[in-house]
Amino acid sequence: MKRLIYLIVLALVVMSCASKKYAKKGLQLEKAGMYVEAADMFYKSLKANRDNVDAKIGLKKTGQITLNKKSEKFIEDYKNHDLKNAVYSYENLKGYYNKIKNIGVNLNFNRDWEQYYTEISNEYLNKRYAEAMDLLDQEKFSQSLEIFDEIYKLNSSFKDVKEKIIVAKYEPIYRQACTDMSNEKYRTAYYEFVKVLKGSNNNYKDAAQYKRESREKATIVMSIYPFSFATIEYNMGGFGEKVQAQIETYRNPFISFKNYAEANINLRNKWTRVADIKKARKNGVLAVLTGDITRLDIRKSRLIREKKKGYIKTYKTVIGKDGKKHKKAQYTKTYYYEYSRSKTVELAVSYALVSTESGITLASGVFDKAITDRVNYITFDGDYKKLVPGYWTSKYLSTTKDQIYDNRSSVNHLRSLYKARRQLKGDLNLKDVLSLEAAKVIANKVNNYNPER
Repeated sequence: MKRLIYLIVLALVVMSCASKKYAKKGLQLEKAGMYVEAADMFYKSLKANRDNVDAKIGLKKTGQITLNKKSEKFIEDYKNHDLKNAVYSYENLKGYYNKIKNIGVNLNFNRDWEQYYTEISNEYLNKRYAEAMDLLDQEKFSQSLEIFDEIYKLNSSFKDVKEKIIVAKYEPIYRQACTDMSNEKYRTAYYEFVKVLKGSNNNYKDAAQYKRESREKATIVMSIYPFSFATIEYNMGGFGEKVQAQIETYRNPFISFKNYAEANINLRNKWTRVADIKKARKNGVLAVLTGDITRLDIRKSRLIREKKKGYIKTYKTVIGKDGKKHKKAQYTKTYYYEYSRSKTVELAVSYALVSTESGITLASGVFDKAITDRVNYITFDGDYKKLVPGYWTSKYLSTTKDQIYDNRSSVNHLRSLYKARRQLKGDLNLKDVLSLEAAKVIANKVNNYNPER
């Protein structure tokens, strides 16, 4: 909390110094007759510290001079009947006035300027509107949109400019979507209609109806048939359901499911396979996802046990040269045991998404991966917190080869091994991890299938 207060105070001091610096620069510029530049410095000073009185006084004077200069440009454009320049000169004038007002300084604003602006802006906007409408009639949508956008920025309530912006922006997309539907690119059309409806507040011609129609025609009704297993050891019941669950996470608007039992198909019987696919088609299934689990190997290594050398660290009290008691570390040679073991699970799955209409494979692939779980730990009969790693050749004699690794990194590593997991993960756990990864890969392949690419 004290640090936070310190940082806040420091920030305030820095800002105060910056404010004084800008104000001083503003005064110098004002004396030199550079009022526009001076006004900018006074403005920056107030941005840093709104309570700077000198900056407020300076901006009141130089800001008014700057505003008057801008008004002279506007009046000149107005008298010359230069519609565009007059409109934007006023926008610049009013913008500057509001900018200074927002910093806490009120300038004098001549209301006649507003009246002149209303007069000339109406003429300018009507002229631009007519130009935009002419371009719209010529179906030059992007050019008309550019003008309608300009009108909207100047006066968002001018005539029906909001509606015209929607037409100029989304009519080309709507037409392209209709063309894509005619060319049976239903997925592309669907997303284009979505864009049109989103931009038009869900109300543009018959886009909503065509959106529903394009989605219906683009949707693949799919059935996932149980994956086969080469042997009983490979049995992974429910794998098809796991794949379906992963496909559903994508929320793909063009995929729906029908239970294979409802579709009344039995792809395991090679003699009726063709007939069953045709039957699935009649039952509304457009594609069948099936596959084979060709390998599910589980390999476990033997438990390796190694006798390791180390030290037990204790302390004894000694009298130092200063006559005071001190604690001195002493190390006693000892043994501890290190164990290691691993288990590897390997899974191979081949899969294919087949069209029930043509029998063509729409998407296919092979998932083949292994994951390994390992345990590595130590055991020690005594207090492991006193155990220090090291090396020695004789338990009872000191030699030059003796090494004591009494440093934080080495000791912490040894303690982490003592606390480490000692049991390998179960077969089912590893199978679930790997099968979920396989399901995600298959789901991604199916989700990415697009007949229009």
